[in-house]
Amino acid sequence: MNATEWHWADADGVVAIVDAEELGSMLSSEQLPAYTLVWRPGWARWLHASQAAELAARIPAGKTEPVVEPALEPDRSEPPAPPVDRYAPYKAREAATALVRPGGARASAPPPPPPPPGGGAPPSAASRSSGAAALVGRAAASASAPPPPPPPPPTPPPPPPPPEPHRAPMPTLAEPQDTEGSHTLRPPGAVPPPPRAVPAGIGAAPTVAAALATPLPDLRITERSATPEPAVTGDAESEPPTAPTHDPPAPAAAAAALLVSSAKKPSAPPPPPPVIPAVALPPPAPPPALREAPLPAAPPSVPPPAPQAVQPPPAPAAGPSGAVLLLGAVVVALGMIVAALVISRGGAPQTPVVAPVVAPAAPTTAAPAETAARAPVEAPSAPASPAACALARQSRRLAAEVEPGTVPQLGAGPADANVLVGWLERGRAQGHEVSPATLDHDRRFDERAPRGARAVVPMPATGSRFYVEARGGALGAPRTVAAARRFAIGLHAGGVARSVEDGAPEVLWADVGREITEPRVATTARGHAVAFRRGGMGGSIELGWLEPDGTKRSALAPVRDAGALLGTPVVAASETAALVAFASRPDKSSRWGIRLAVGPAGGAPGSAVAFSLPSGGPGGEALAPALSPLPGGRWLLAWTEGSTGGYQVRAQTLDAGLGVVGPPLTLSQDGANAGQAVAWTQGEHVVVAYLVKSGKKQELWVASVRCGR
Repeated sequence: MNATEWHWADADGVVAIVDAEELGSMLSSEQLPAYTLVWRPGWARWLHASQAAELAARIPAGKTEPVVEPALEPDRSEPPAPPVDRYAPYKAREAATALVRPGGARASAPPPPPPPPGGGAPPSAASRSSGAAALVGRAAASASAPPPPPPPPPTPPPPPPPPEPHRAPMPTLAEPQDTEGSHTLRPPGAVPPPPRAVPAGIGAAPTVAAALATPLPDLRITERSATPEPAVTGDAESEPPTAPTHDPPAPAAAAAALLVSSAKKPSAPPPPPPVIPAVALPPPAPPPALREAPLPAAPPSVPPPAPQAVQPPPAPAAGPSGAVLLLGAVVVALGMIVAALVISRGGAPQTPVVAPVVAPAAPTTAAPAETAARAPVEAPSAPASPAACALARQSRRLAAEVEPGTVPQLGAGPADANVLVGWLERGRAQGHEVSPATLDHDRRFDERAPRGARAVVPMPATGSRFYVEARGGALGAPRTVAAARRFAIGLHAGGVARSVEDGAPEVLWADVGREITEPRVATTARGHAVAFRRGGMGGSIELGWLEPDGTKRSALAPVRDAGALLGTPVVAASETAALVAFASRPDKSSRWGIRLAVGPAGGAPGSAVAFSLPSGGPGGEALAPALSPLPGGRWLLAWTEGSTGGYQVRAQTLDAGLGVVGPPLTLSQDGANAGQAVAWTQGEHVVVAYLVKSGKKQELWVASVRCGR
């Protein structure tokens, strides 16, 4: 059991496992609220972070609560179901605070009055109360009239302005948008302000104070004309109604009208391409008799007959016939084409072609055609573009309830035909063999999970095919690697170490610190690529290489240009390259995005580049990436996209240079709150497993993607 390990749960009940330093950093930077539910091994129940004595120093000032001593169960290594209903009062308090105190001041209290123009003291409460009605009337009139001239010298106060009709409050975005007059754009759920225009006869103090509490923007409100606008006809889809905006200046309006009118005009068809004859041969001069007797034109209503039915008129003996000229043109054109193709070969070595010797004969069109048929000359073909992956089978559920905080593990099946999937479910270790083409599956492993079990790792080299990984050994945050001799990589003595078949730890990379994530490993025939984050969320992403037996092969190398705040990395490897993916963002107020870094097999990674989210998804944040290598140097990238309560699992094919290939894929079902994908390539298919939040449970689903070879 790792003494520094903590669990925290979000409002959906999804549990994450972090170390103490990472949890403290997320709380102190307010990436997690102070009331986040936390649990650690040995506790009988969950506590809010603001109630835990161990985390009191990392809670922001003013957000701590009285320390609660947790009930202990020393033998408990798995957390109970998180009581997410305890989030409700905290979220209700936050919502009420946001409504009552926008920007730190109560909405019911009027803002302090501005200083007088001359710089004197602010007016007294009595003077503010006596001039409130006049101030509201002037503010309402200024919305549709030009500013009044400077006031005359001090005279008796003018009479109040005549009463104006009371206008209904402006609608918000959640209200219908088909009413006349100006509309105010406001986020859904916002409280609408009081009416802009208040009748002069209303002088009650609460109404005037409420009107003064609403800031009056200096905008000119243009009422929409009651005359209906002409309907736009055509094939274009109608757009939803939008709120009216200010009238554009005359030049902008003229330009917009010009664009609309030009878009409605049907475009003229392009002129036909000019007909270029293959060979232009000047015909012989006709006899004088033919020049003086022009041929009659054919009737325009009669289509020209087929060429085979044309009987050319007898040609004079002095010149060749039209058929001979046509055949000669064809011969010359074929000769020019063959010559051009031969020249385009550029003298490349060719297989000699032996052609029979043919006696000279009268020139006809058959001889060149036969020669071209015997010795075809092909132009060099362009290299084929990488193939894109496509969804082979829709997702299907593999397990109804996966243990919280665990991630499914994938590996190669027997004879490299199927994929092995292991997970923890209701206190049992489960292992299934899944067909990558059909997603049919059979149970191959089912045992009671030992105390502290954290993963079920496919192990095709063993007779049982699966190995149950547990906490409490010599390594912290271990990661079991399927090799000829099973070994694990984890934390030990301030470094990253390996343990062969539960033996004594052997340090691989020393002095990496204690703030590192669980190592992720990608295995090839030439060795293992290992990636992890060190130094907390503001640290660095490291990549190192091991030999096939797990001994050290290279030093650690950081990923350059990774970003300011980093998530846990994943790694995939082929025989020629390794790819690292991780979530990153520039600051805590920004959204998470995916960054990628590729490097040669056995070498250091290159600089990280940002992955742009393709269209068609929910948008929002992109996190929890998964990778799998594909034939031809390609990669499959899967990630979780969306926002709390509405995440999707999507995927994209990448070429060797990390360029996008083909359209993106949506792997999770519509309406499912899905995430935390893992992927495994088997032949020309990739099996992607992911979790789906269903009430307070987590289901395990799998999808099949076909990527070709």
